[in-house]
Amino acid sequence: MYKKRKGGAYIMQPNGLKALYEVAPQLQQGLDVLGVDVPSSNGKLYAWWMIRDALYQEVLKQKDNNNVKFYRGWTFENFFDDPQSPTIKARFKRDDCSATDEEDCLELEGALLIGADGIHSGIRAQLGLPPADPVGSCVWRGSIQIPEDHSTLGPLLHKGVHPMGYVSLGGATSAVSFLNFHSKYPGVMTWSISTKDSSASHPRQVVGPYLLS
Repeated sequence: MYKKRKGGAYIMQPNGLKALYEVAPQLQQGLDVLGVDVPSSNGKLYAWWMIRDALYQEVLKQKDNNNVKFYRGWTFENFFDDPQSPTIKARFKRDDCSATDEEDCLELEGALLIGADGIHSGIRAQLGLPPADPVGSCVWRGSIQIPEDHSTLGPLLHKGVHPMGYVSLGGATSAVSFLNFHSKYPGVMTWSISTKDSSASHPRQVVGPYLLS
């Protein structure tokens, strides 16, 4: 199942796991099996989709609830909040469509609109709130399959968190790290590249000097 999903990984610290299990205690048994123990912090290493899929499956269990409806394949466009009305309307368009035709638009109405739509929130923009402020760091993450006999990376498969090295780009410090999933997911390694170089727009700009050094 793991090999069918791609993306990075992250470590959930004990306080994060505690908060998650307080909200959804039914997730604990399954996620404890999926995660890899991180002895240094008592946290768990997860591929990002593990948490996402676990939460999504819990949401799908609400399909039989008449108060819950699912709409997939739609992107938020705007909302209308009439002060004289007790409800708010939100308008969506089909993914990859210009929404010029009414059939490509979806309008929903409710008492509350929750803007849990990510760092580049369309709802935040509609409210006229300032965008999220850059903190000066940029991070790329991913996962790769490593053959056990790989001369360079193979030996790292069993070393846990392993910082590969540091490079300097224009005076900005950058870090290249590899982490593995140990015996639970043989041969799978997740990588992380971070930099404080504001001009870097692609991980190749960070790892290039490292690979050539």
